[in-house]
Amino acid sequence: MEISTGALFAALFLRLGLSWLLAVCSLYAAILVLVFVVDLEHRLILNVVTFPSIVLAVVLGFLVPGLSALSGFLGGLFYGGLFLALYILSVIIYKREDALGQGDVKLALFIGLITGMPGAFIAALIGTLLGAVVGLWTMVVRRASSKSTMPYGTSLVIGALLVLVWSPWIK
Repeated sequence: MEISTGALFAALFLRLGLSWLLAVCSLYAAILVLVFVVDLEHRLILNVVTFPSIVLAVVLGFLVPGLSALSGFLGGLFYGGLFLALYILSVIIYKREDALGQGDVKLALFIGLITGMPGAFIAALIGTLLGAVVGLWTMVVRRASSKSTMPYGTSLVIGALLVLVWSPWIK
């Protein structure tokens, strides 16, 4: 994990140079890595991480060059709203709160705020597709069922990190 985090910080440095944006994106990346590890190990996305991160993203949204507060708001509205709708549908249709957790909804809101639009759309697309591939692979290799759970936040984090490192609108 330490090597991949170091590589992530190096990629951000190469992309952004020594700047205010590097500090902000490195902080966001550290938060996302923390969420990834905790979700992978415990299948939890902790409120003690997401709530302060959301507040931080709202405040820093006014200060990040290339990402306007409006773009961040729209990204949060899109990604957070999408996952809130999916969470509500999973509870209503499947009568299961573990099909998509509330932590995933808060994580999606945070990711939307830090990637803005269209970054939130791209992060959602990458994260969702990656989650589907991992879920299908797990079902085939481990013979898991469609009712099995997986740490979905890890896929969402990977989508967000890819957008943070390579998006042309965050500069």
